[in-house]
Amino acid sequence: MKIAIVTFHDANNYGAVLQCHALAKTLNSLGHEVELADLPLHGKASNFRAGLRAKVLASAFSHFRVNFLPKVSKSDDGIDTYVFGSDQIWNVQITKEHYHLYFGAEVSPEIMKVAYAASYGLATWDFPEYTNNVKSYLGSFKAIGVRESTAVDICKDVFDVTSQKVVDPTLLLTDYSHLFTPRKKVGSLVCYIFGKTPEKMQQIRRLGTASSLKPILLSDLRVRKGIKSVPFPTVSKWLSYIEASEFVLTDSFHCMVFSILFKKNFIAIPAVPERAGRMKSLLNDLGLESRFFNSLEEALQSNVVSENIDFDKVAERIGTLREDSLVFLKKSLENN
Repeated sequence: MKIAIVTFHDANNYGAVLQCHALAKTLNSLGHEVELADLPLHGKASNFRAGLRAKVLASAFSHFRVNFLPKVSKSDDGIDTYVFGSDQIWNVQITKEHYHLYFGAEVSPEIMKVAYAASYGLATWDFPEYTNNVKSYLGSFKAIGVRESTAVDICKDVFDVTSQKVVDPTLLLTDYSHLFTPRKKVGSLVCYIFGKTPEKMQQIRRLGTASSLKPILLSDLRVRKGIKSVPFPTVSKWLSYIEASEFVLTDSFHCMVFSILFKKNFIAIPAVPERAGRMKSLLNDLGLESRFFNSLEEALQSNVVSENIDFDKVAERIGTLREDSLVFLKKSLENN
C-alpha cells in the first residue's frame, strides 16, 4: 500500500530525521511505498542571528534529506494509510495551533490512520481545552502505538482508547552502517546536550578528568578550554562521533538511543525535566535505569563512569521489544 508518514521530518534535529528514516525504511522492508505528509508547524520568532544560524544548521541536514528520506507528498492522492509518528507529534506545546493536523483531523475518512510510537511529550495530559477534540480524533484510528508507558495511561484514562507501547523507530533497525563512515577511536567523551551553561561546561571537564577521556561537544560553536567543539555536524558526522566514542553524555533521547545501539557506556540527563518520561520509560524497559540522573552533578557523585553496561542483556531485551513492535506494525497495516 501507499503510506504517508506524519512526523516532524522538516525539523533540523538529528533524532527527528533519523527516526523518520528508520520508520520509512522499515515500512519499505514490509513492502509498502512511503511518502511524507507535508504538515506545518507553528512559526517561531526569530532575529537575524537566529535566522542565520537556522540556515547554516539546515545545510547540515540537506544531504541526508535528499538521500535518505522519502519524498514529500502534497495531497491525499493515492494515499491508502497515514502512519502518525514517531516523535512528540502529540505534544500540543510543540504543534500549538496545528495540533489537530497531527491527530488526523483533516484526513479523509476513507483513509486508514495508524499511530506508531507517537508521543505526548509529557507524563500527564494537562490540556482540558483540547480533550474532547482529541478524543474524537483518536477514536477514528485503526490502531494506536505509543512510545512511553505514560502515553498508554493517557490514552486509556483521558481519551478512552486502547493503545500499545512500542519502541521508537530507530530501534527497529539493526544496522546504521549505510549512513556513515566509521571514525577512528581516540578515547573520546562525546557530549551532546542542549543546555550549554558555564556550570555544565565545568562539569564536563570534571567528567573528562574522572574518565580520563577527551571531551568533545557536538553542535557547539564556541572555542572552549579543554573541550573540542564540533559545530553543525552533518547527520553522518553526528552518528560517527557517537559510534567512535568511549563514553557518551547526553540530554537527548535519540543520542541516548544511538549510544545504546552502538554499545557505548553513557550518562543520560533530562534537558527538560517534565519531558524525561521517554528516557525513563526506555531505560526501564532495557534494565538501564542506573544510567539516568536528574543532573550532571548527581552523575559526578556516583560511580557510573567506572560501571560497564552488559550489552548482551540489553541486546536481548531490544530484540524482544523490536519483534513485538514489528508484529504490532504489520498487524495494524493489514487491510481488514
